[in-house]
Amino acid sequence: MVNFSKNQMETSKVTSKTSSLKALLLKAWCERWTDLHWGTHIKTILPRGVSGDVYNLADIILQQALIGLGPNQLVLSYLKHSLSSQLVSYAAVLQRISKYDGFHKPYCILSLLEFLENIQSGITCKGKPEESILPGATLSLAHWLLQCLQHAYLNPGDLQQELIRTSLRLMQTMLQCKFTCAMLYLAKHENKDLYVDIVKKSQDILDEPSPELSDALQSCLQELTHLDAAFKNDSPPECITFCMQPLVAVQVMINPNCNTQTLASQLLLLKRLKNYSYARLYFELLRSSLMSLNDVLDTGEESQWGAFTFIKLPHLIHRLYIDNSDDVVDCFEMLLELFPLLDILDARCACNTVETLLTELEKLHILSEQQSKQIIEKRKEATVHLHSPETASPSISKVIICAEPTLARVLRTLDTEFSKIQDALLNVLSQVLNGKSFDLILAVAAVEGKLCTFVTKLIKINDCSKQSNPSDSSKGAQTKMMLFDITFLMLCSIVQRYGSKVVFSENGGDSFFEKWVRDCMVEGGRPKPYKKMLDERDQAGVDDLLRQFNSSDPEFKNCPKLNCYEICLNIPAVIYDVLGAWETSVLSSTDVKRILDAMRSKMCCLPVCAAAWLCSYMQVIHQEALLKPMNMVQQFLTALSLDETPQQEFFKERSMLMVQIIRKMQCDVFPPVTPKTKVITLSHCIVSKGNISDQLHSVWESSITKGWLTIEAAHTFQSMINTCGAEWLVTNLIKELLKLLFEYELNTAVNLVFSIFHLDIEKCTLRLLELLPQYLHNKFLSGELMEPQSSALARLTTYCIYAAAQLQPTPSTRKKKKDEFDDMDEPAAKILRLATGGEGSEGESLVFTSPSTPLRPVQEPLLSAIKSLFSYLLIITERPSAICQQTHFVLRFLEFLVTCGQDVAPPVLQHVPSPLVPNLIRALPESVAPSLILRLYDLNTLGGRRDTSRDLCLLRNMQIKTLSHSLS
Repeated sequence: MVNFSKNQMETSKVTSKTSSLKALLLKAWCERWTDLHWGTHIKTILPRGVSGDVYNLADIILQQALIGLGPNQLVLSYLKHSLSSQLVSYAAVLQRISKYDGFHKPYCILSLLEFLENIQSGITCKGKPEESILPGATLSLAHWLLQCLQHAYLNPGDLQQELIRTSLRLMQTMLQCKFTCAMLYLAKHENKDLYVDIVKKSQDILDEPSPELSDALQSCLQELTHLDAAFKNDSPPECITFCMQPLVAVQVMINPNCNTQTLASQLLLLKRLKNYSYARLYFELLRSSLMSLNDVLDTGEESQWGAFTFIKLPHLIHRLYIDNSDDVVDCFEMLLELFPLLDILDARCACNTVETLLTELEKLHILSEQQSKQIIEKRKEATVHLHSPETASPSISKVIICAEPTLARVLRTLDTEFSKIQDALLNVLSQVLNGKSFDLILAVAAVEGKLCTFVTKLIKINDCSKQSNPSDSSKGAQTKMMLFDITFLMLCSIVQRYGSKVVFSENGGDSFFEKWVRDCMVEGGRPKPYKKMLDERDQAGVDDLLRQFNSSDPEFKNCPKLNCYEICLNIPAVIYDVLGAWETSVLSSTDVKRILDAMRSKMCCLPVCAAAWLCSYMQVIHQEALLKPMNMVQQFLTALSLDETPQQEFFKERSMLMVQIIRKMQCDVFPPVTPKTKVITLSHCIVSKGNISDQLHSVWESSITKGWLTIEAAHTFQSMINTCGAEWLVTNLIKELLKLLFEYELNTAVNLVFSIFHLDIEKCTLRLLELLPQYLHNKFLSGELMEPQSSALARLTTYCIYAAAQLQPTPSTRKKKKDEFDDMDEPAAKILRLATGGEGSEGESLVFTSPSTPLRPVQEPLLSAIKSLFSYLLIITERPSAICQQTHFVLRFLEFLVTCGQDVAPPVLQHVPSPLVPNLIRALPESVAPSLILRLYDLNTLGGRRDTSRDLCLLRNMQIKTLSHSLS
């Protein structure tokens, strides 16, 4: 009851004030007051600090001014004075004018149009209540102007052309003014129905004949109905890019088995960051792969890059393909211009590279046969003299592509029941080890996503053959032993190449080989507890093995009760006893050599087990005791003489693989001694007698000069991050980047550093976000943030934030088991795990971001790092009187966040502190663009639209203030 009475009293007060204002206006008109006189008297009625909008002052004045057939100019002058003295707001005036429907009074309409022309340059708002009204009022005014145009077209008269010209001129001025255009764009998201009506009315007007104004009118209405075009990201794509090749080089190196969808998602992010077209994206992908392939020809990585280029790459393009073959044709048109690269590759690979790629794309129905023929014809002249039959060597592409069906046959064979195909299986696996076949099979399996399947099947065969049955014949038992031997060696080699975390399940299996890798195998330079290996010993078995290795019997007759896996588990104890006997002079070096040679002549997996224990043991003993264990490992690497070589099937192939495994193991744990100028790059560390900072500077200078990343350089950076950690690498690469002076060099450097950070993008991004405050607030480092270095660093930070955010798993996928991962739910670790299935796995589809797709929020720990950085940026903007290069860094950083992120920017931008943008506008009003403000907030939410209107009005007021100061 009390509230009702209070509201009633307030209503009566407003009514009383409104009546007083009407009476004052009537008196002013009757007595012909000047606008100054009006301004003096109205202040006696309006309370101090209260806007006339509360009492509908604009409505009162306009009603009186437009009461007759013609406008009352004196009363209109009172409205203009009220606007100038801020007694009424522009929002209220525009809103009231847009409601006027007296189109049968052309002189009143024309007078209102002229009034709007006079006040348009000052449209803004000064208080919070008006900020939320002004966008809608501006859109309503645009709708009213269209009504004026439409009515003028339909009702010819003396003022028709003048009404049309004035309305059109006013509309053009609104669209040319960045502030009012931004308000229209903002209101479009607030009142969608009204904007739809505007579009409809615009089309109706365009349908009316008007030869005199058709061009200007059409242009104006096109702008009005396509406001998005005025604020879209129109930054041109880089004419030369330095990002794709290093990025692909790093990704293939650390994730050769990365599934197609994960890689496609990263490439789509790059497309967004660089504003590429699809044709440009395909071209850069092809160019990068061919450059890297040319770099590794005649090296150990030739198979890996050949498989990626000729097998994975077409599937990758297919995954990115959006049913527009013209983009792919355009991509090859650009590729043909790189004839020097194509000529070199065609000559070195002994194939027509373009034709090979086109053939694979045809198989995937991306290109038609006719399109392929047209491209091949354009390349024909350059390929004729490159392939002479007399000098042509085996084609790399054909060898790679032929390995696909070979892998399929091997996998089918491994699926067959073990008891029925032991001899055939041994023959197939032994042929795989012949020449480069094993490298090719692994490379193809990795790029097709079948490496995990291959490993699982090999483990199954290894488990089936680890134990012989009493019913097995002598030949059958020997076949099982050889199958165990060859699968053990193949699995060891695969683990050394790709890592156990990649090829095994996340929780680990219970097979013998997986347990052996966890407990015994030296991996990535990390030894295992040597004493724990000795705990598995069976002393009776150890004694039997020692007797066996001291005998000349090629078969294990002295230890019939031991199965293959038991022999492997007892080998560390055997080596321990032999080493102890040698060190106490019970055995001579000749005796030790004989025992070791006998060991490797029985099964090639045994020296691997022995070397694994020796390498772990050597890590904990003092240097003086290293010689004998080192010599034992070296003995396994020494070739057997012809007389000593056992007459076993496929022994040569198994022995070669054994030597490769032991040499890799030895080199990882004990890199060879080198001169000071020599640098050895290992997967887990870098070995050099020089300063590692000098090594970084050397490889960086080489890369920045080339503009691309050699595979050797990529391996060097990988070794550096494994040796010194992400913090050291980030700190030193940023130092190198900021040393550069020219924009071209900085652009190259940003792309190279961004790609190198993908060695561990999440950790590197976190370290970068922690490093930035030092450059922003440390007086000894802040001097380096000048232009163009500041913009380069801002761009790099933006790239890294979006790349790291994309790789983060969603909260739901953090709890999933490995076999539940789909293609978009990849772990955020440096080494991504394999997804099950190959290129054509059912259910594998790329998820594109669309307006209906909910954006994934940023996860921890990246979220905390981003919030922390924004808090440091806020501190900088809170000092408007101390504008410096750091202030410009904040602006550039926000600009890159919106231009590079585009539709995926909101999850990052939502954490920008509310005062940051207004502070930045006050500090740099001439540098902040309305288009930036519009894209900093989510316009689909009420809060986002409110903040946008607030900042746009603040920017407008700051710019008007600056202009008035310059004029005075």
